[in-house]
Amino acid sequence: MVLRPFDLTSIPESELETSERERRAFLRLRPITPSYQTAPIEEGFNWEEALADLDAGEWYLVVFRSVRRPDANEQALTEFDDQAYAEALMTGGLLCYFAGDLDAQRNCLSFCVWRSREEAQRTALLPRHAAAAQLAPSTYEWFVLDRYMIRKVAGSGRIIFDRLDD
Repeated sequence: MVLRPFDLTSIPESELETSERERRAFLRLRPITPSYQTAPIEEGFNWEEALADLDAGEWYLVVFRSVRRPDANEQALTEFDDQAYAEALMTGGLLCYFAGDLDAQRNCLSFCVWRSREEAQRTALLPRHAAAAQLAPSTYEWFVLDRYMIRKVAGSGRIIFDRLDD
């Protein structure tokens, strides 16, 4: 399991304090069930605990669920994933990247939390991300992308997941 932060050097000085608090909060995310790979995203992780220090906010979440092929080229997958991650860091909008472990049935879950939907969409068009996406047919038996807006309501501590249809 890998939980990667975003790079603070790409954040404008005026947003640095808020972004640093968000970064620290999202780095506290941990699976709370051994079956997090197949659990609903809002039930598989300690969202309320991790985001407890943030009063309110809204973030864009992209969840990648898959079943990895038994003959998948793990080395190529790791290399392309690392390159896409490095490219995403340069955009400045990535808050965290979680890459989970396979379960016994080869189910896998990974996700990215972004400051905004627009930043995520711009990054998805970049060349290293596109190259990593081209590995999907040879790497996974199936995969699906789910997108959400995560909102923390001020004063309530509640985390709300709004699934987006796009």
